[in-house]
Amino acid sequence: MGFRISDIPLISLSLLPNLPKDLPRKITYDWIFLTSAAAVNFFYEAFDEIPMTAKLAVIGEKTYEALRKNDQQRAYYPDIFTSEYFVAEWLEQQITAQYVLFPQSRLSRQLVQTELRKAGHRIDAFTLYDNVFTENAREELTAWLNTRPSDATVIFCSPSAWHHFYDCYQTTNLPLKFASIGPITTKAIQSVDCEVTYEARECTMKALIKEIIKGN
Repeated sequence: MGFRISDIPLISLSLLPNLPKDLPRKITYDWIFLTSAAAVNFFYEAFDEIPMTAKLAVIGEKTYEALRKNDQQRAYYPDIFTSEYFVAEWLEQQITAQYVLFPQSRLSRQLVQTELRKAGHRIDAFTLYDNVFTENAREELTAWLNTRPSDATVIFCSPSAWHHFYDCYQTTNLPLKFASIGPITTKAIQSVDCEVTYEARECTMKALIKEIIKGN
């Protein structure tokens, strides 16, 4: 479409060391919740065996795709991709209290765990992987901010990416447009009084790209 693209990785993910290999089997869990593609991939990397007795729930299209690549065909997949809708839809279908294992990143939001506990479900949450803003990424972003085009649009696919970006951006007065993959990321951007020019109608990159193309 003629756009010029600068791809700057703002998030570095790494599996935490020394996780007990038998953690998913220590207790008979009813469910294992996986909220990102990274959570899926690190979960299968960390543990030798995933108990077949536990049902798997995923949030997001990319998470579901990552799960399928790991040869699992037993995922509960909500119709809408955000955590808020996932929780509401899942809770509607649970008649009895469920026992849920919840692997997460160090920066994960607590919304899902909080809402499930309020509804009487038991949640075992643990940190599976880390999410950091490396010095190399900081230097690359700073260099881009110093030379960016005047009409630049910056795309964000998670609150974490925004927070890392804003750590460098907040000391500037650069006139940039911001594009958000969905309402949670939009809320993070707007929390510091920045404006979102484009927001995806569905929480997918494909939908966000359509909005950006339509606006240009």
